[in-house]
Amino acid sequence: VVSIAIRLSSAVSSVATMHLEGEGYLSVAWRDSDMLAQVRRLPPGTVVYSNVQDAIEFLTGRPANWLPDSLIWESMQANPAFPGQRDTMCRQVMSGTAVVAFFTTEDPRDEWALDQTAELCHFPVTARRVDGAFYSATPVVADSGGAMP
Repeated sequence: VVSIAIRLSSAVSSVATMHLEGEGYLSVAWRDSDMLAQVRRLPPGTVVYSNVQDAIEFLTGRPANWLPDSLIWESMQANPAFPGQRDTMCRQVMSGTAVVAFFTTEDPRDEWALDQTAELCHFPVTARRVDGAFYSATPVVADSGGAMP
């Protein structure tokens, strides 16, 4: 009884915060994301590559692809298909049929990963937002002032 009483106020506070701000992909930060707003406005048929493919599909209903990775994470082995996947993505981005939407979070390693993504194809950042960056051969115009998920 004492344990429940001690933890009850913390639990009530957590539930109230979750109710107001949401949790995970249903949070206010994801809902107000600059990057997601721009992804929603991309022309139909534009291929989207991203480090948050699952969030894009869940929150926008738009198909998206994971960024190619040199490792197969389940086995931590080299991905033999990586060069072909990378080249396909680079070709699509440079031809203007695809964009890379790289989302950053509070994790400082994301800035490193953002730089590594740019190195995959040596394409320029077209639009840098508060919560990420777009890479594209054509300009991507995004609103400013959104939140970081």
